[in-house]
Amino acid sequence: MSRRTERVSHLIRNVIADAIRTEVSDPRLERLTSVTRVEISDDLSVARVYVSVMASEARRKLTLEALKAAAGRIRAFVRDQVTLRTLPRLTFFLDDSVRRAAEMVNTLDRLVAEADARSDALASAAAAQPASDFGDEAPLNDVGETLNREEKRE
Repeated sequence: MSRRTERVSHLIRNVIADAIRTEVSDPRLERLTSVTRVEISDDLSVARVYVSVMASEARRKLTLEALKAAAGRIRAFVRDQVTLRTLPRLTFFLDDSVRRAAEMVNTLDRLVAEADARSDALASAAAAQPASDFGDEAPLNDVGETLNREEKRE
């Protein structure tokens, strides 16, 4: 991707995000919808717009349908905001990376909490056991008994 294509991609991403927030009033559109990235072809004829939707699977599909239906209006908004010789055709795709990352963080937090709970349980169990269970007194008793036997012999 050339430097110019990157700049145009970033600019269009910002304009589309603004258009989704202000211009599209479809009830199918989820409030927590964000444009994660825009990939533009080298000839600037097609823009692949990736959106992240934080909702259930059914709501995510409805949001994607709403964006596809509003693609013409969003493209007109981009045309009004950006001056390009060729205005790219917009195609929308769901991006699961943000949702997967959030799930991964939740899983890691849960695993850390479980590990902390296990280590706390082991520490409290070790503190609750009497010293004799650790075998600390057994050798002393053997030595003590041996000394007592020797004293009796004398």
